[in-house]
Amino acid sequence: MTTSLPSLNPGISPSPAPAPATVRTLAAWRHMFASGDFSAVGSLLHPEVLLHSPLDDQPLHGAGAVGGVLGLAFSLYDRFSYGDCLWSEDGRQLALAFEGHIGHHTVRGVDRLQLDGQGRITTLEVFVRPLPALAHLAAEVQRRMAPQTAH
Repeated sequence: MTTSLPSLNPGISPSPAPAPATVRTLAAWRHMFASGDFSAVGSLLHPEVLLHSPLDDQPLHGAGAVGGVLGLAFSLYDRFSYGDCLWSEDGRQLALAFEGHIGHHTVRGVDRLQLDGQGRITTLEVFVRPLPALAHLAAEVQRRMAPQTAH
């Protein structure tokens, strides 16, 4: 379900609907996270996608690396769901609110996606709160990645 903010002033019209490619990507993105099946991630990400994560000050680059991190991060959640979606006037930038549970922490945040004309995600920026939940998420990602980087 895609939504935009309703107009608070009856004289102002809401933002136009996003482009069809954006709608397709959003539906596939939501389905991927709802089902836990990340096999479609490669078709949704631009080959040169950038991931701006709250866990690092440097962006992660490339569809393979970003897809792998998304799958790893999602696997940490006991429950995860997306809520409202807001989009830019040109329909190529989305903000998706989410909520999830990791251990005893409730995580809330926003995924900000920028898309190209074909609907592929070129930039993904993740915002997470509260700080204790983010710290727990960071520790779990580090713990799970440690065996991979120990070689």
